Amino acid sequence: MKKILLFSLSLFFLPVYGEHSTVVPEKGQAYLPDINKVQASLVYDHILPNIRSFLIAAKDLKATANEFCHTKTEKKLAELQEKFKTLSVRWHRIEMLNFGPLNDDIFLPKRDAINYPINNTSLSYPRSFVAKHLNATSGIDFSSLSPREKGLLMLEVLLFETAVSNDKQLEKIVEDYKKNLGKCYLLKGFSELIESDAQYIDDGWNIKYRQSTKPFKDIYLSGTLPDGSDSLVTLISEIQKYLEYIKKRNVISMTAPLSGISYDNAFSVINSIESLLEGVPGKTSFFSIIEAAGKKSVVDLVRENISDAKQALSVKDNSAYNAAVGRLAANFKRDLAESLGINLGLNFADGD
Repeated sequence: MKKILLFSLSLFFLPVYGEHSTVVPEKGQAYLPDINKVQASLVYDHILPNIRSFLIAAKDLKATANEFCHTKTEKKLAELQEKFKTLSVRWHRIEMLNFGPLNDDIFLPKRDAINYPINNTSLSYPRSFVAKHLNATSGIDFSSLSPREKGLLMLEVLLFETAVSNDKQLEKIVEDYKKNLGKCYLLKGFSELIESDAQYIDDGWNIKYRQSTKPFKDIYLSGTLPDGSDSLVTLISEIQKYLEYIKKRNVISMTAPLSGISYDNAFSVINSIESLLEGVPGKTSFFSIIEAAGKKSVVDLVRENISDAKQALSVKDNSAYNAAVGRLAANFKRDLAESLGINLGLNFADGD
């Protein structure tokens, strides 16, 4: 696990990315030319817009939750459920960026606080929490709760079923809110918490990252992260590990159990990875520098696996999707890493 919390005085002497800056590869590694341009485009055209998009969705959810608790109508609840779906889909565009502001707290990283629980997506934990606090109107420290009792899964339980009886009809859910004052207290509290977490991530990337005087975007583009790791190596490694996680955990069958948007979330993941690699028209991208280096076959292979993943999702073939994701994980681990001139080394996914 990366030691994100360890900072040294050298952090304050990291070069700010600029026109003449250079990402220095680790010993024994030689990056392809123009990698600095690719990294800059990645941050400004992909990462930052997606992080801001998630923050906007979190703010919309919180505002609509407050409106619903004032009106308690089926129409407003239906709108609130759609806001949740948007929030979840946008989260899955950035969930793979498991470094920096998403993962800088060894005890309560923002990724774990927002995401569906990695080791246990059982509904029993959030359901029990809601049932226990149906009459509560104060006294809960939402931020200190375990990942099993907050984030996307908790919001699903609050928005897509009644407490105790687990009825999914809009009319019944609205009646449940009218009957139990604690449900709106919980809904507002968890909505505010996820907005606060989204704001933390956005501020960390754009304004100031923890004890540093710089935003994380500048630290990332300097080439070296606070724990001393190489930023490009970290990016490719984290995406590879995330894809392995999807494959091994059978994520589609384990997440979004009430909202029914697990395939939408999965599409968001694949589209985000495709966008990350393809870049934006007219700018240098990961794919363009790999092709320029004479390795078009690698680009074709990755594009084929992305297409296979999308096709599997379009027909809701979970097994085919997991297989395609497994091939993509191998692409990041070997084909893409080698084509970019980096070595990911050993990690828990080795042996596949």
